[in-house]
Amino acid sequence: MGVTFTETDNTDKILNELRLLQVSEIQGGVFGEKDANLPVYASANEFGTQDGRIPERAFLRKTFDDDNAIRQVFDFGSQIYDKTGDIKSMLKAMGAKLVSEIQKSIDSNIPPPNAPSTIKAKGGKDKTLIDTGRMRQGVTYKIA
Repeated sequence: MGVTFTETDNTDKILNELRLLQVSEIQGGVFGEKDANLPVYASANEFGTQDGRIPERAFLRKTFDDDNAIRQVFDFGSQIYDKTGDIKSMLKAMGAKLVSEIQKSIDSNIPPPNAPSTIKAKGGKDKTLIDTGRMRQGVTYKIA
């Protein structure tokens, strides 16, 4: 008795369905639909400010540059597609996984460490990028 494994490549089918849906990308980030100030805050943290008061902590670029994180997004989407055969479910799952990966990046305490004055202002919390959690919770995705 032997076990046979077969792998199905749905790439052509998925690409055709994406063309029909006119979907070209999944965007992940802080868009500010619920809070217009969040993208400004996220941008200041991503790139730093010119005056140096907020140092660069590239949580978005860290995620998108991480081959493992992006592979997990695609693998998760592929698993959902294999289970459901539904491209829309796959895209939503990939978007949700992308949000999760960006949030992991925010949680990772990206250097440089907070200044003592920042730690004091945050009530003793020294984790970078997290104060109230508003920006982390503002991470979302769009299918365009």
